[in-house]
Amino acid sequence: MIIHAGDIGSEKIFTQLSYVAPVIAVSGNVDKWNGLLPDEETIEVDGIYLYVIHILENISISPKPAGIDVVVFGHTHIPSIGQEAGITYINPGSPTLPRSNTGPTIGMLEIDNRQIRPKIIKI
Repeated sequence: MIIHAGDIGSEKIFTQLSYVAPVIAVSGNVDKWNGLLPDEETIEVDGIYLYVIHILENISISPKPAGIDVVVFGHTHIPSIGQEAGITYINPGSPTLPRSNTGPTIGMLEIDNRQIRPKIIKI
């Protein structure tokens, strides 16, 4: 499964990603090409609840009371992994428009037996 936190860029890229795996995506500030992508999405993967949003500051829920385990966000294109109040926060960075000295990155969430192992992968 591909989880995209926005700034996909075009319908063509979205379609190409969908050839690789099912795509769950939210709209980023450069995704005005598609009025169908939601601003936020909550999904469940193997008993783990993920909340996906483009701009973290626009979060519309309180993750802990909502039962969220992981918040996936984008916008800054700067990769990061953090923990706050038992919630994992991950920004995968960007494979195409990185804004840090790490270069192009993606994020990976390994979920096994309710254990979450977030990773940033340089590509």
